[in-house]
Amino acid sequence: MRLWLLRHGETDSNRGGVFQGQLDIPLNDEGITQARLTAERLANVRFGRIYASDLSRAGETARIIAERQQVGVELDADLREMHYGVLQGLRYDLAAETLSAHGMADAIEGIRLLGASTRPPGGESVRVVRNRAVRFLRRVESDNQASHVSDILIVAHGGQLRILMTVLFELPLAARSAFAFANCGMSRVSTYQDRRVLDFHNLILWKDDGQPFTR
Repeated sequence: MRLWLLRHGETDSNRGGVFQGQLDIPLNDEGITQARLTAERLANVRFGRIYASDLSRAGETARIIAERQQVGVELDADLREMHYGVLQGLRYDLAAETLSAHGMADAIEGIRLLGASTRPPGGESVRVVRNRAVRFLRRVESDNQASHVSDILIVAHGGQLRILMTVLFELPLAARSAFAFANCGMSRVSTYQDRRVLDFHNLILWKDDGQPFTR
């Protein structure tokens, strides 16, 4: 089984450096272009199943790719981005000031929450997001091992995909910072009976020379 992990295309919030979290922000024109070019590059890959977060930016990215496939998109709330509570809709550079007003001055570094159990007011902790990732992956493995589906596309969000990578490779949550995903950046993990292999990480197909992907 090969899991293809794809981040959604660009949104205006991505471009503006804004926490999106579970706000339902659509793709912008650049994001739609990124998704269409990615779909073209993946024309030679046949996905047995396509899963996507039920937030529109991920679902739209998945549907653009699914137009070239003979399979529908299965929306899954467990693939949603982390809920950032009071930070949602704010620029990254306002995060520290906003959390300080809630007595959480030391809870964030850049845009990264410190501590697996740290929860911004009204939001989720990283540990809760990881629990969603574990639940999703268990369901995928259970649903597809018996049917021998070989290629599965998972379209989600940067933060959730980083956490999915730590689950797949049994790494501590702190290791998630090593797995950055660009908009429409793709990673592939091959799963064997006794191990998992990272075939490539954050491959940006929409920036390549236009040739179909053949690996």
